[in-house]
Amino acid sequence: MNKKHENNNELTNINETLKKAENLTLPSSLSEESINELLGSQKPAYTSSKNSKRKRAIAFAAVLAIVFSALIYTKPWQNSVAQTPKAPIKNLSGKVEVPNTPLSYKQLEDLFIKYKNANTRKHYSYSFGIGSKTSDSAMPGLGDDYIEIKNESAGIGNDESTSYGKTNEQVAGVNEADIIKNDGTYIYMAVKGNDFFYDYGSDESVTGKGEAARDMNIGGMSAPYNPMAKNSIAIIKPSINGQMQVMSTISAEVDSGITYQNIINMYVKGNRLHAIYDVYGKERHSSVLVVTFDITNKQKPIELRRFYQSGSHISTRLIENSLILITNHHVAMYDGSGSIRDYCIPETGTVFENTSRIPVDNICIMESAASPSYLVASNINLDKPNSTPATAAILGAGDNIYATTNNLYVTNGEWDKNFAHAFAKYDTEIAISSDTSSIDTNIYAFDITKGNVIYKANKAVNGSVLNQFSIDEYDGHLRIATTTGNFEKANNFVYVLSADTLQQVGIIKDIAPGESIKSVRFMGSRGYVVTFLQTDPLFVIDLANPSAPKILGELKITGFSSYLHPITSTLLAGIGVDGTETGQNNNLKVSLFDVSDPSKPKEVDKAVFGNGTASQYAHSIAYYDHKAISYDDKESIFYFPLQIHDYIYTSGNNKVTTGIIGLKID
Repeated sequence: MNKKHENNNELTNINETLKKAENLTLPSSLSEESINELLGSQKPAYTSSKNSKRKRAIAFAAVLAIVFSALIYTKPWQNSVAQTPKAPIKNLSGKVEVPNTPLSYKQLEDLFIKYKNANTRKHYSYSFGIGSKTSDSAMPGLGDDYIEIKNESAGIGNDESTSYGKTNEQVAGVNEADIIKNDGTYIYMAVKGNDFFYDYGSDESVTGKGEAARDMNIGGMSAPYNPMAKNSIAIIKPSINGQMQVMSTISAEVDSGITYQNIINMYVKGNRLHAIYDVYGKERHSSVLVVTFDITNKQKPIELRRFYQSGSHISTRLIENSLILITNHHVAMYDGSGSIRDYCIPETGTVFENTSRIPVDNICIMESAASPSYLVASNINLDKPNSTPATAAILGAGDNIYATTNNLYVTNGEWDKNFAHAFAKYDTEIAISSDTSSIDTNIYAFDITKGNVIYKANKAVNGSVLNQFSIDEYDGHLRIATTTGNFEKANNFVYVLSADTLQQVGIIKDIAPGESIKSVRFMGSRGYVVTFLQTDPLFVIDLANPSAPKILGELKITGFSSYLHPITSTLLAGIGVDGTETGQNNNLKVSLFDVSDPSKPKEVDKAVFGNGTASQYAHSIAYYDHKAISYDDKESIFYFPLQIHDYIYTSGNNKVTTGIIGLKID
C-alpha cells in the first residue's frame, strides 16, 4: 500500500510539473524544425570504445531531453489522429488536391490487411484482374514494323526536305511517347530488350562473357558493341545518300537494387530527350523511371534528372513543359502481411532504394474502388528540375487515358466491386463471375494546368471502354462510347457529360444491340462508331446538341475497321479486317469513307491485302496501336505496317512477309 501511495504522489507531482510547463516559451533552438534537424543529423557510430559509448549515451540522453521538452510544448496527447497536422511537402512543383483522404498510413495498411484476411481464405490463389496496360508501348517482337514505317514516312535522309514524320497523336498540343522520334535532322530510336540484369557491376555479366569485341546492329546500322545496347536509345544522323550514322547511344545508369530496367518509349523536345523505363526491384516491385537527358551535343548526351514512380506503366503525355506520368500501383494480396504493409502505399523519388511514400493528403479512396490498386498520376514540371513533382494517388486503379492541354481523364473498369465494400465491411467474400454485363466504367477528371494534379470529379457509366479514342472532350463536354455485355447480350452507348462536373447531359442508347464497338472517332460535333457482328455498320452521330445526340446515318459493309483516321472533314480512312456477308476473313482492308452527307455515308474506295484463303493471313499492328500509322497530309499518303503469313510448311517454317504500305489518297 505504501508503494502504491508513493507512486500516486509521484504521478501527481509529474502532472503538476507538466501543467506548469505548458506555458513555457521555448527558444528557437528547440523548435520543431530544429529538433527534426538534430534528430536527422544523428548518424550511427561504429566504434566500440568506452569514451565513444559514453559520448553516445550523453548525446542520446540530450536528444531525449529535447524531445521530452518538445512533447511538453506541443502536447500531442491533446490531438486526435484526425487533428494531427500533416508535414508539408517542400519545393512542390504544383498543387495536389484530392477528396476522401485517409486519416493516416496505418488506416490504409489496416484496410489492405483486413481485406486480405477476409478474402484469401477460400480464394488464396485469386489474382485481381487490374494490371499493367501496355497499349502505349511497342509489342514485343514487332519493333521492326515501327522502325520501317517511321523511316519510310519520315521524309528525312534528304537534306533539302523540310517535312518529316511525327507520332500519330490523338489531340493537338498533347504529345504521346513513341519508340521512334525525329526532329527533321536526327532520328531517335529506342532499342528494346527483354533481359534481366542481375549484376550490373560485374564485367562478366555486362559484357556477356567475352562479347565485348562484337559489334551491335541497329536496324542495319553498325556501331561499337554496347553491353546495354538492347536497352538504349540510338541518336542517328541520316545523310542525303541514305546512309545512317549512329552519333551515340544513350543508356540510363542503373541504380542499386534494380534487377530489370527496360526502355518503354520516349519524347524529344528541343534539346531534351525524356526516356521512360520499366524498372523492377529484387522483391518484384515495379516502378516507372523517367530520365531527362540534355542532347545539345548529340555525341555526348548528359543526364539531367530522374524520377521514380511506383507501379506499372499505363501511359504518359507531354504538354508544353509538363510530363504527365500515369502508373498503376497494384498491391499483391497474396504477399505476407508485412510485405503488404510495406508496399501498400505508392512511392516516388529520385533514387530507387530511397523512394518515399506520397503524402496521405495526396491519396484518395474512391467509394467505387474495385481493385486493391492505385492510379498514380504525377505532373513533372520540366522547367523546375530541382522541384518535387506533384503526385496524387486514387485507390481505384485506371486503364485508358485521355488528355487535353488542361484536363486529364482516366477510365477504370469495375471488374470486382467487393474491394469497395471492404472499407466498411471487412468480412466480404470475393465472388468471381464471368458475367460482364454489369461492368461499369469509372471516369476520373483532373486539372493538370500549372504543374498541378487537382481532382475535379468522377462519374460511373455503364459498360466498358475500348481504348483512348472512345473518349473525347469538345466545347465543354466529354463524350464517351461504351459497350455492355458480350455477343448477343452486347449493347452500345454514347454518353455526353459535362467536362467540369462529369454530370450526364445526354445519351444515345441501344446502338446496334447484339454487336460490339470495334472503333470510335470523334471529330468536332460529329462522332463515328463502328460495330461488328457479321457485317460492319459505320454510324454517324450528331453531337452538336449535347443534350440530344442522335444517329444521322448508317453504312453496312463487310468486315470492320479497328481504327479510324480523319483525312479531311468529310473523309475517313478505316483500317481493319476484311470480311464477307457471313463474317470476317483473313484479309486486311483499308476503307475510304465519304461522310459529306452524314445521312448517307459511303465507302468510296477500298484496298484489300491477302488472298482470303485459309492458307494466308494478313495482319497489321495498326489494328491496336495508332502509333504504327503515319499520314503524310502534304503528299496525301497513308502509311501502315503489314505482315502476311503464308502457311506453307517448308522445313517446318511458315513464310512471313513484312513491309510497309503507302496508299495515295486522291
